[in-house]
Amino acid sequence: MTPLVLLPGMMCDARLFALVLCGRDDILCPVSRHTLMADCLSGATLKMIEGAGHLPVLESPEETNAALACWLEN
Repeated sequence: MTPLVLLPGMMCDARLFALVLCGRDDILCPVSRHTLMADCLSGATLKMIEGAGHLPVLESPEETNAALACWLEN
């Protein structure tokens, strides 16, 4: 079984606040996978960083920090 198949069963019952952060251009873990994670987690927020790939923290640190700060304020 692939992680994508296991993911909904493992995460959909979780009740927590989470930020699902990804780079829009991530080819290793595509946006569709991040969308699935956000949809499965009750209380999750999905934030995509434009122009970033798999490592938005390194590729777009200012945008990543802004997204984290905004999420933490809410």
